[in-house]
Amino acid sequence: MIFIFPPYTLIFVTSFLVSAVLLAIVWRRRPAPGALTFAIFIMSSVIWSFFWVLEIGALDIKSKILWAKFENIGIVTTGLLWLIFVLDYTAQSWWRRPRNFILLSILPLTTLLLIWTNELHGWYYSDIYITANSLGDVAVWKHGFLFWISATYQYALIVTGIVLLCRFGWRNAPLRKQITALTVATLIPIAGNIAYIFSNTIIEDID
Repeated sequence: MIFIFPPYTLIFVTSFLVSAVLLAIVWRRRPAPGALTFAIFIMSSVIWSFFWVLEIGALDIKSKILWAKFENIGIVTTGLLWLIFVLDYTAQSWWRRPRNFILLSILPLTTLLLIWTNELHGWYYSDIYITANSLGDVAVWKHGFLFWISATYQYALIVTGIVLLCRFGWRNAPLRKQITALTVATLIPIAGNIAYIFSNTIIEDID
């Protein structure tokens, strides 16, 4: 398998390295309240950015599709893992009940299954092709209805988590600085998510 990485790949390599370093720091502190679930949340960003780099560098469409499937393991679990971290950090245990955990997880897990079988139905990606422009040979992913359902669900979980975390910080003044730092840290995967969604529009507009 041959890879050629265009210069702009450096942006995503940097994202991967930042996430990996943050994961290493948090993992060492996992006995602290919420640290383990935060580490797992950051791990989704590491998986996402690593395989995104491989997807960009791959030359043929089959390889790009393969790496994108692994990439989506990190993408579709971001919102769920963020909310679980917030609930754990704020000492809310209702999500640990099997029924509640299954209800929260069913859409991301179903989405993953359908991504890996997308060739049979085209619900997540309705079309995939390679186009050539000043960025090189890049893949354009036409999103199906399942993509938008999944993205909406993820953003709903992310916003819910941010609201819960801010409310917790408002009620616990000594933790406000820490909570602010945690909230800012979520901008890494969220920014990556937004970049991923709008990347196709940007790519198609470039000559």
